[in-house]
Amino acid sequence: MKQPPKVGEQFQRYVAQPTRISFAWVRYVFLSLVILIVVFGVLTFTGLWMDDASELGYFGLLANEVGDFFSPVAEPVGKGVAKLSDLMNLETALDTYSLTSDVEEFENMEHLGVDIIEFEQIDDQLEGRPVQLQGYIKATAMEDFLELSASCELDNAANYGHLTVPAFLSATVVSPEGTKAKLYKGVTEEIFFECTFPDGIKIEKKVNSAQAKIRVNYEYITKAKYTAYFMNGEDLEGYLSTGKDPFEEFGINDPQLNSDNTVTSKTTPGPMNFAVGIEKVRQPLREMRPYSIAVKLSQGFSRGYIKTLEYLHLKVSPYVYIASDNEYSQFSSPGQAGLDADICDFEPTGELDDYGYKVYKLKSDRVAYINQDCSKKETDYWGITEEECLNKFKSTIIGRCKFILTEDIPQATGPAADFITAKTKFIHEVTDTETVRVDKMPDRSSILA
Repeated sequence: MKQPPKVGEQFQRYVAQPTRISFAWVRYVFLSLVILIVVFGVLTFTGLWMDDASELGYFGLLANEVGDFFSPVAEPVGKGVAKLSDLMNLETALDTYSLTSDVEEFENMEHLGVDIIEFEQIDDQLEGRPVQLQGYIKATAMEDFLELSASCELDNAANYGHLTVPAFLSATVVSPEGTKAKLYKGVTEEIFFECTFPDGIKIEKKVNSAQAKIRVNYEYITKAKYTAYFMNGEDLEGYLSTGKDPFEEFGINDPQLNSDNTVTSKTTPGPMNFAVGIEKVRQPLREMRPYSIAVKLSQGFSRGYIKTLEYLHLKVSPYVYIASDNEYSQFSSPGQAGLDADICDFEPTGELDDYGYKVYKLKSDRVAYINQDCSKKETDYWGITEEECLNKFKSTIIGRCKFILTEDIPQATGPAADFITAKTKFIHEVTDTETVRVDKMPDRSSILA
């Protein structure tokens, strides 16, 4: 097992330092010497000679050290220059702030996840005869494997009510009973399915119809990371008071660092967009000031909803205390600390990961709220539709908590980089509907008469 870094080591190893350039004396005429000094001075001032800082690669190195779910960034991209008026109000809440994530590229990303590409009735059915439905599911696995199952429902069926049967799958790897399919990492497959309602439908009219639905469920794990920059408060104010941007001064290049000094998190691809970040604040952060951390799961490029949230974990540095930590009260007034703890959506697990980061989980009451049963039986009881239930409880999931960066943070000349990471596991559900047509059997007595 890899040993966790010593206290302060994680920050100190990745602190950007300005490059110092030494000039060798040259034996040329005085005018040439003046020209060389001027040229080198201009280049140094504009940061073009800050090779150590611009090629530091801390973003990629930290990705390897802290989060093994991202590839290193090969060529860091520089950020734009922020307005001085914005820099002078670094800790002011932004007018608009959207917690989103950039998605890590994936080879088969256009087919990632699970989708229902065809769902239909097998011919028109006669009353009392088995109702048969069929179709195709397209799936791509990104993790080590993806396992899915499906079921069909038939609603408004006279004398029978709401019916549910398992879907039988024809896949390369399928369970013995034929109801679960398994795909391995990087594999894309179109899976044929078939559902049969053996008792059919009894109807009163000559032609009747019923609503059929296919539900496909699969388990998914998504991860996100956010780069947080910290800086000594006095040093930070010293730069801001003279209209200087610490990121520009130290030549820090980070693809996720925006021109207004906010940071966009990065996530592995999946059916839901997963974002983690610090709300409504520009960076770098400073010690002993309250901030708010948030995690957000929202609709991604794939249709469907979260059926069941199994867990949502958050990891932070040992120098960070969130409101549900007992130590948080040491840095806030008793009344405010108690309020912050009550509204905090995360609680400590008491665990440390292999790198010494503290692990938190979404509180059980929040998980229970998200995992409301949106089945027809429950929604009929509440007097709402299934779609209304899904939109209320499962379309967007947000967890928030206040935190404080303590004075124990290692001191450095410039901004220090560290990660806040999150991981979630959930069962995702995709659905499709089809109208089933059923014909009434002819009345033999009327024909013979």
